[in-house]
Amino acid sequence: MKNQPSKLIHKYQNLFLNFFAPRNCAGCKKINEILCESCSSSSFRFGASCVFCNFRNNTGKICAPCRNIEITTCQNIDKMLWVGEYKNTLKNAIQELKYKKRKELAKPLAELLRKKFRKYYPKYKKENFSIVPIPMHPKKELARGFSQAGLLAREFSKLSGITIFSDILLKTNETKTQVETKTKEERMKNLEGAFRINKKIDPSKAWINKTIILIDDVATTGATFLHASRTIQKTFIQPPKIICLAIAHGYG
Repeated sequence: MKNQPSKLIHKYQNLFLNFFAPRNCAGCKKINEILCESCSSSSFRFGASCVFCNFRNNTGKICAPCRNIEITTCQNIDKMLWVGEYKNTLKNAIQELKYKKRKELAKPLAELLRKKFRKYYPKYKKENFSIVPIPMHPKKELARGFSQAGLLAREFSKLSGITIFSDILLKTNETKTQVETKTKEERMKNLEGAFRINKKIDPSKAWINKTIILIDDVATTGATFLHASRTIQKTFIQPPKIICLAIAHGYG
């Protein structure tokens, strides 16, 4: 009964918000829903593919032909996983989170991330992993008011029990958006040198002898994950293993 007052406050707060600014399911628009169970379940894609060529291998690993191409060489990436395709419900949910500031969508989307993660790591031990969100450039984060990857990572941390380190990886170059870059080659070049490690923080506390889970909202060409992973790889003589985890794949 201790939590009864807070539950009532939360209930009436939601009723108040729904009356003045109705919140509907990001998928089917059902009233008084954030992301309904039906839309959440139908958005989840079982299995995995190579992020670069979409070859379905069900492992989440970069396939051998793509790994042999120079631009995709990053030896410390173990898997790149995503919940589903960037269309319909997932596309709407991500856009409403980012552009309509529906921060409450971060939790159900993070639940989908955890579901995907547990498919490949069913018996994971939280002390063997660390979470690092893909950072935004400070100017863009200031303009938006929050980082969507940061929100997703925090909710994923709460659900998984894995510690999050939000300030270790920084984005120092203000790059073009995905819409402004039309090809994989442009996207790769656009992100060269975009990330660095925060010199004010000892990164070894986050990932020494641990696997890093990089979290972002959308993986289009895999370029963001690749360049962030390369930045981490250059930091240590023995770089940590990395899992890249996204809500959606845009097949760019």
